[in-house]
Amino acid sequence: MKGKVTLIILVIFLIAFFSVSLSAAEKKITGKDALSMIENYKAKEAELQTKIAEVEEVVKLLQTEVNELQGKVDEIGAELEQCKIKLAENSKYVVVPGDWLSKLAEYDKVYGHGNYRRWPEIYRANKDLIKNPDLILPGWELNIPRP
Repeated sequence: MKGKVTLIILVIFLIAFFSVSLSAAEKKITGKDALSMIENYKAKEAELQTKIAEVEEVVKLLQTEVNELQGKVDEIGAELEQCKIKLAENSKYVVVPGDWLSKLAEYDKVYGHGNYRRWPEIYRANKDLIKNPDLILPGWELNIPRP
């Protein structure tokens, strides 16, 4: 970034120099005028160097902020991965003796209290295993569809 800013300032300086040089070629300038122009350019250069320093300071601050935000993004990414793992773990249920689809749909780790009507979702997600929704066997690992 510093190199780009320096390059831009150098290009501006060269354009200004050549435009003055071309206009100087059209008219003769005196030594006094030339010294005055040199002083003006030195003042402009000093002003631009100050602006470069200010911009570099802003760039450093922004880079620090970007690094902090990248750290937060990384933390959130790790948290998201943990949530995906937890969701995958909670998306399975192993049938125990005495279970039936509407009963297990109400389990807290499945859909929660009052959600017995969601048993068809479990049935549809496990049609390859469950041939009769009134008969599920202990030990079956059922997929629990999540919204």
